[in-house]
Amino acid sequence: MKKVLFYTLSLIILTVSIFSDNAFAYYNGTTSYYEETKTTIGDFTYILKENVQYGSVKVPYSATVVDIPNIKMVEIPEKVTCDGIEFLVTDLDLCGSYIVTKKNKPETKYTNNNVQEIMLPDTIYNITAFEDFTNLLKINIPSHTAMGRSDNYKKIKYEDYNSAKPRTFDFHSSDYKSWFIGCPKIKLSVDPNNPYYSYKNDMLFSKDEKEIFMSFNCSTDVIIPHGVEKIYRLGGNGFKNAKNIKLPNTLIYLGASVFASSKITKINLPDSLKEIKEKAFRDSKLTKITLSKNIKKIRLCAFSNTNLKSIKFSNGLTLIGTSAFSNCKKLKSVTFPKKIKTINRLAFNGCKNLSKVTIKNAKKIPKIGKNALKNTKRGIKFVVKNKKVAKSLNKKLKGSGVRNAKILIGKKVVYKNING
Repeated sequence: MKKVLFYTLSLIILTVSIFSDNAFAYYNGTTSYYEETKTTIGDFTYILKENVQYGSVKVPYSATVVDIPNIKMVEIPEKVTCDGIEFLVTDLDLCGSYIVTKKNKPETKYTNNNVQEIMLPDTIYNITAFEDFTNLLKINIPSHTAMGRSDNYKKIKYEDYNSAKPRTFDFHSSDYKSWFIGCPKIKLSVDPNNPYYSYKNDMLFSKDEKEIFMSFNCSTDVIIPHGVEKIYRLGGNGFKNAKNIKLPNTLIYLGASVFASSKITKINLPDSLKEIKEKAFRDSKLTKITLSKNIKKIRLCAFSNTNLKSIKFSNGLTLIGTSAFSNCKKLKSVTFPKKIKTINRLAFNGCKNLSKVTIKNAKKIPKIGKNALKNTKRGIKFVVKNKKVAKSLNKKLKGSGVRNAKILIGKKVVYKNING
């Protein structure tokens, strides 16, 4: 075998199943996937299995392709023979890179940068993983091919940033639905008889076109069609070139990192949306956003490193996640609605021009996490409703990172020189 694949936690996260519990395309065997032996036959490397079940279809001898030749045009065979036994080629698990560590710093090495086209046979049931083919231009999705992860690895523990304790994460219901990451030039073609997907405007939809799984759209102006309910954490190149994007009022779920690093400067979120997921707009060019009236939670790093100058929160907002607005250096003022309960750690860290915070709740101050307001402007003003709230806020600002802050009721200063 000419390369070693390093299956890290991040790879597991990036390649989990995108289907509901009754979908059949992910491996349902009993042997741990990473314990199986790799076999090189000709120019390809495989993992050979016996008695693999795909829904109602049982394959007596199955082969998963885990390495391909680094040539311009690669044609995956339908069958391969080993020790006199014929194996049906049913799965792809490919990564065109590996990681080496030099002086404690990881470095990515690309191994398939000559590959420009991959032709898949109709025998492929499952694309388990596929990423880092930097010059790949074309790949086809056959009639009964789906994309999903081995069921052996559907649950792991991870750090929940809104909790002090790790918890088990079920990837089959998760947001991480990404394939073709690190394949910036790729275009898909999908067999019209495929029961899972349709491909329009360089976006991969569910067959009923209510979900978008990934985007290869390079347009600056993007319209998400009416009827789309969910946009998942994207594979492909996402919407990095988008400057203007219109979302439908049918949208109820916007996944993590969907518009991260995009060129979007302003956007309106429809009222059908209730939550902004992790890193949704991180590192984008965003300067203005109109939030859904029904937004209740803004998650980890959702707007970090953006150019927002101001933001109007919905009245129902209860949670601002860890680092949600960190390093928004142009943000000057914030008004928290009455129902806000939690402002997590580092939420506004690095907002160096933030000089005024208004808290509308007349009864209770939200929980303020450690260093939530670190590196904000010295002498920041907090405007509250009454003395009870002012007194409570004075206590809760300890550990928040503020410097020489003031608390005001209206225009009257009731506490000053607060250092958190």
